Amino acid sequence: MTQPPSEALEQARALLEGGNYAEVRRLLRPLADEQAASPEQEEARALLARIEPDPWIGYLLLLTFLLLCAVTAFAYSHGHP
Repeated sequence: MTQPPSEALEQARALLEGGNYAEVRRLLRPLADEQAASPEQEEARALLARIEPDPWIGYLLLLTFLLLCAVTAFAYSHGHP
């Protein structure tokens, strides 16, 4: 059972405010993947973009891991005999 685009968008906005991101994705994926360009499709893509993870998170996790390795190596190399 599919909903009209405007109803799906309204329901997705309400779910987004409630924090139900999985349901937002389920509702908006078919609308965002349509072939014909429409304002509803652009709105669906914009809402989906709001719940995507920040692209910088991978770099920050890598930097944190490298810093942990550097501190650990320093501690082992300058430890007491």
